[in-house]
Amino acid sequence: MGARIGDPEDLTDLAELVNADIARWKVVREAQAAGRRVQAAGWGMWHVRAILSVGAENAGDALIWLLDDPHYCSDAARGLLELARLKQITPWPFKEPAFNQIWLVRERKLEPRFKESLRQRYSAAIRSRVERQLDAVRAMQRQADHSQPLHELAGVLAQLDGAHSAELVCNAAAVPARWNSWNRVEALRQVLFSGGPVPFATANAILREVIAEAAPHGFYQDDQSMSRVTSILCLMPFTDDPEQGVATIREVLAGGRLYGHVLRGVITALGYSRAPGALVLLTEISGPCSPNFSTVGSEWLEAISNVGGRDAAEALFAFIESARNGPNAMPLHEHHLIELAATRLAPLVRGDDVLRSRILGLVNVPGTPERDFMLIKSIVAMNSLDALLSTMNLAIVDRSHRWPYFVLEEAFQDLCLIKRPTHPDSNSYTLEPKSAMELRRKLMEIVTARGIGSWNAFSLLGRIDVWRLEHGKPQREPRHPYLDCGLKWPSLELFETPGD
Repeated sequence: MGARIGDPEDLTDLAELVNADIARWKVVREAQAAGRRVQAAGWGMWHVRAILSVGAENAGDALIWLLDDPHYCSDAARGLLELARLKQITPWPFKEPAFNQIWLVRERKLEPRFKESLRQRYSAAIRSRVERQLDAVRAMQRQADHSQPLHELAGVLAQLDGAHSAELVCNAAAVPARWNSWNRVEALRQVLFSGGPVPFATANAILREVIAEAAPHGFYQDDQSMSRVTSILCLMPFTDDPEQGVATIREVLAGGRLYGHVLRGVITALGYSRAPGALVLLTEISGPCSPNFSTVGSEWLEAISNVGGRDAAEALFAFIESARNGPNAMPLHEHHLIELAATRLAPLVRGDDVLRSRILGLVNVPGTPERDFMLIKSIVAMNSLDALLSTMNLAIVDRSHRWPYFVLEEAFQDLCLIKRPTHPDSNSYTLEPKSAMELRRKLMEIVTARGIGSWNAFSLLGRIDVWRLEHGKPQREPRHPYLDCGLKWPSLELFETPGD
């Protein structure tokens, strides 16, 4: 409370409290070393928060000085990290890591997170402390009992200077620990998210220790034990040997002890890994006929699309085709997964001429509503009027499901109407007419050709006329869709003798 109402001049009083606490802990450690059982509450975190709260200019100097105290070093390092940030962040413990940021950092596409002068100064101080702590721990016989402060300091250093201090952080994380695997994995993760390299050998050694600790009898007792293993499995495809990392994930999952929702992070990481064999492993882990799919369906589809390429598009296409088949077919109420697959497939089709031709060739082939939705989303994403008009030939077998075809109506509506945002509410808009002479002309050509899609084209022309009545007609757009066709509009002759 004193820190919240105090002034920067009160830092002297806080220093006296810190010195008294350090002296008290020195006595406690001496008593413990003598074999006496002494329990004492620590106030290190609160004192560091108080130093940060008063906002003194020399708060950084005070925290650097506290790095030398074993009781205060971890909290002081986290305080320095907070001082160096350009923008303070609120940690969210249940938020999954955004693994795409690893590539954004490596490609230098992310904005700076720290004040550069403070980052260099504080990272140098913490690096020196980590080096001394690492030498001290290595000289001990029971390293695992004394490594927790080292791993916590290494995690902070990885955030401040992971790219240049990667080797030191990885060496620190490699020191054995007793029930402290979270901090070791976090240190490696922060190295990757800072753009630094992580050796596969180091990550693999930590993984084996974590598995032995979490499943000493060959099985995991709770979700926390499984989460400790999957947290480091997520990092394996981003090490300096991603192919071997994928093989390690396959080896661990082959035991059958990890399944269901605990694999969500691993699946997401594989999707962003760009590692050879990632797509093959994803298809092995889950799929529409896999028991895991009910708990990881959305993550699996996102991961497949993030892999990218023709093989990923083929996997999504096969998923849509087989989603209603097999012993573990999806329930009807989970059609949102079909929508997600179609949405993710559409951008992949846009840049691949072979897939584009395949999609257009399926328009005339009858299929399920799910497949039709995939076709429509993909064709709309092509951003081509001729491709969009090919949907006039769509062979709709089951007309009891209308949801796949609303996307098609909206696409044509966007060609005829403008959605003008209504300020200040950006979620609302008004519809205004937009010229669609080329669209109406081509629709009329389809109608007069009396082919398979003539009736659909005739209905769409009528729908466009309704939009013109409701929202107005653009200037200089003729009432007739195509005067040179020689037919009246609207034409009762066409209505009475539809081509389909």
